[in-house]
Amino acid sequence: MTLIQRFGSALNLNVHFNMLFLDGVYTETKYGKIRFHRTNAPNQQGLVALVHPISHREAGFLGSATGGEADNSAPGAGAVYTWQ
Repeated sequence: MTLIQRFGSALNLNVHFNMLFLDGVYTETKYGKIRFHRTNAPNQQGLVALVHPISHREAGFLGSATGGEADNSAPGAGAVYTWQ
């Protein structure tokens, strides 16, 4: 769930997102009861599999939007940008 907050406590413009993440999923039993099932924390390999494709898509977007070129030659590094 995401809440977009537009103002700070002093009514200054401060746009930011407040997010709530659940560590599981709700299901309904055949008797109509709602149950919460916890999930395990992701391991390092799972996080890399999730973040790697996202970072490359973002790198392509940022590179084309700013005129930079992504340098992915460094092993283990994400996208490294060079601007001319």
